[in-house]
Amino acid sequence: MVAARWWRGVFAPLVLASPFPTPPQHTQDQVSVLELSRAKAKAASEAATPQVLSFFDSVGFREMLKGCCTEVANLTAEELLQRYRAEAQVAELAHALPAPGESIGVFSDVTTTEVGELPWFPNEFEVALMHNRSMSEGAAPINDIAQKEIFGCKPFAGPKPTWTEASSRLIYIAHNMRRLDSGSEPFFGDLTVVFNSSRVKDSVVIAPYDTGLYTMMCLRPEMSGHHKMKKFLPHLNCSAWPVNLPVGTLDYLDHLILPNLAAPVNSSVTNRTILDTARELYTRSGMSKIDYQDVPALDLRSLGGYMESNIMANPRLPEVVKFGIGNFDTLFGTKDGQEVRKISQRFKWPLPPWLQSGMVPTIDWLDALMTVA
Repeated sequence: MVAARWWRGVFAPLVLASPFPTPPQHTQDQVSVLELSRAKAKAASEAATPQVLSFFDSVGFREMLKGCCTEVANLTAEELLQRYRAEAQVAELAHALPAPGESIGVFSDVTTTEVGELPWFPNEFEVALMHNRSMSEGAAPINDIAQKEIFGCKPFAGPKPTWTEASSRLIYIAHNMRRLDSGSEPFFGDLTVVFNSSRVKDSVVIAPYDTGLYTMMCLRPEMSGHHKMKKFLPHLNCSAWPVNLPVGTLDYLDHLILPNLAAPVNSSVTNRTILDTARELYTRSGMSKIDYQDVPALDLRSLGGYMESNIMANPRLPEVVKFGIGNFDTLFGTKDGQEVRKISQRFKWPLPPWLQSGMVPTIDWLDALMTVA
């Protein structure tokens, strides 16, 4: 397989090792998962619609809208639901990835350099194989469980997947309905790529909340004990996300709306309610008609409130990416920043910067964010 490499400003071909050939855009296992997911999502979404409409018509929700979002406060429940669906269709599908030297420590991810070398955007298990990384360390075991039990991915036959098995997994995506400047959670990396929704729409499978957190806090709580940032993990409302809840698609997601709002609200440890998370969503999203420059700031807790709208495919580069978002603070004037700029120029990706410090430099920084009311 031939990919491409930047070298001293020249885009030159690179022959990748034969054990890692370019995978098909969809493996047969991915096709099977997508077909089953669509069927289940349609039935679950249609069944959940009356409950969503009832919530949108509830006294508390209406009072919340009157207090924050007057331009939509008098819309009918049906009109509000249509606005939600429309916003979900166009909201950015974003993935933050690290520069080669970054020490993120979350999971094996493609780097900014590798995005310029590969003809497809790889998932974490493909990257782990390419770099000969252990599948039993870091987030890999957690993500493996999440992909099997939440999304229905086929288990690996052995402790280490084959290339075909790894290529049948998914790419983690943040659904940016809250209009984060960085697109995705910034501490995952300095460059966020925003995918072309029209090219991946039929490959998107959606969970109501971050599946890594849900797996650690609800499916396998014993696994959270080994997390190096355990004290910063949120206390989820596990009952808001039933174990048998089907994943959604961009066309069928009504059944995920209320679990997305309720999952981070655990009344036993916080006085927050579902109306608080609904207010955060509506004051940040385009559904409210609030101008972008007037949206309120988000704390760390709210940064993670996205639906996880993952791509079950091996999408082709460069056309699958619409544009990139660079962390100005950490990339500007650096070698990594220059390489990102060259790659974006080569692929004709617009590269707007975001101007807040996005990486997590210290635990103290995280601690400060977590104390924000």
